[in-house]
Amino acid sequence: MHLKNLFTLSALGLAALAALPAHAQEKKASKHLLLGPQLGFYTPASRLARDRFGGSWTNIGLGIGDVAAPKAKGEVNFDLNFISSRSKEAEVLLAPIGLVYRRGVSDSKSTRPYFGASVNLLVTNFRSSFLLDNIPSGWRTGTGGSVFGGVSIGNRFYVEGRYYAFSKVRNFDFSGMNLGLGWRL
Repeated sequence: MHLKNLFTLSALGLAALAALPAHAQEKKASKHLLLGPQLGFYTPASRLARDRFGGSWTNIGLGIGDVAAPKAKGEVNFDLNFISSRSKEAEVLLAPIGLVYRRGVSDSKSTRPYFGASVNLLVTNFRSSFLLDNIPSGWRTGTGGSVFGGVSIGNRFYVEGRYYAFSKVRNFDFSGMNLGLGWRL
């Protein structure tokens, strides 16, 4: 993937973050800014996607702010992820952008299990030079959603399993399972 493409998607994510309600921004402004890595391993469910783009993809990002403990009443938030894989013959970047509903299972202060679902617009950029595909690089879109469950530990760490279901894009089904974790320094 080109750095320009990743920059464009990052700018979209920051613009959405800036659009959060003022009271949410004020709440975060009173604390020091927490940053940390987010790492995930993604496996596409489709044999064709695994054959062309590899069986194990990465989901790497930068987390901003604390790991919010999911509320027992549930809450709706913005959702953005970047999933990618690259080989000599093919490369893919998936960016599911959408809304997520997350609900906590308990009111524990230290460890909080949660579950949720999302609806997403899937923005992709992929190419495949395999003889049967011959797909040049280019931006394409699809739709999708996810269901997930995880646990947050304090306000600094989380582990989550998520299944994404996406519409086909140029005959490729990019649906799959993601195991992710994140922490704040």
